Amino acid sequence: MRLGAKSPKDSPHLPCQLLHFFRTNKWRRVVVSLALQELPDDDYDFRAGIHGSLGDTYRANGRWEEARGWYLKTLEFTRSSVAHIQFANVFGALADLDLRQGRLRGAAGNWSKALEIMQERAKYGYYPLSAVGWVYLRMAELLY
Repeated sequence: MRLGAKSPKDSPHLPCQLLHFFRTNKWRRVVVSLALQELPDDDYDFRAGIHGSLGDTYRANGRWEEARGWYLKTLEFTRSSVAHIQFANVFGALADLDLRQGRLRGAAGNWSKALEIMQERAKYGYYPLSAVGWVYLRMAELLY
């Protein structure tokens, strides 16, 4: 199904945030299937965004193992031009999942990974202080 596109470059991109509105598994599968069919194989940025959004959606619904699986799948998109941003967010999300399940060491490890990515990229001006501060606050909560 091409949704009226004449070529892969003409395919409309379905906003990843739209996935959050599809709370039932049936609709989520339909939307993801259509979105992934429409995207060119080399659209790593958007594919990673879809997987990350699915992780967020499952996490919001308390389906932690499915969320974890989608977040880990996002980490496979190393060729994404925004991988450094996505990966820091994914490690933060994985940390939140660990925390919700009482895995404090796992949460600390994932927040440390997120912070490491942010600090490396902050040297080049890619991360605002508020984003890095968020990770420090979350890590401080563990120590409290």
